[in-house]
Amino acid sequence: NLSKMVSQDKTLFENLLNDAFPGTEPPKEDLGALTKEIRNQLKIANLDPSPVLIQKVIETYMAFNTRHGNMLVGNTMGAKTTAWKILKAAQDALWEKKIETDKYQAVDVYLLNPKSITNPEMYG
Repeated sequence: NLSKMVSQDKTLFENLLNDAFPGTEPPKEDLGALTKEIRNQLKIANLDPSPVLIQKVIETYMAFNTRHGNMLVGNTMGAKTTAWKILKAAQDALWEKKIETDKYQAVDVYLLNPKSITNPEMYG
């Protein structure tokens, strides 16, 4: 999952994979239905469906699918809130339309103010 890596490490990681598995391409997950619905939800929200924002939403989806207990961190105005809200709307819409229901389910969101609990309570 490349979304956690800084840009400089992505190239290094891809080169390591190519050295370890020459001539092979990593499998690509078909996210066509999700990508289409992300574009649709961005238009509904009157947001520009730019490739960068769509990629950010897809990276959020990939991170949520490979980990539990996610935190979105980054600079102010980095589209963190937009990414998870659009992802939720897209997954809810795909669920309602009954598209790939084995892959996309309706989402319940529980927001937590990290200042409301102690660090041991948050991190276990």
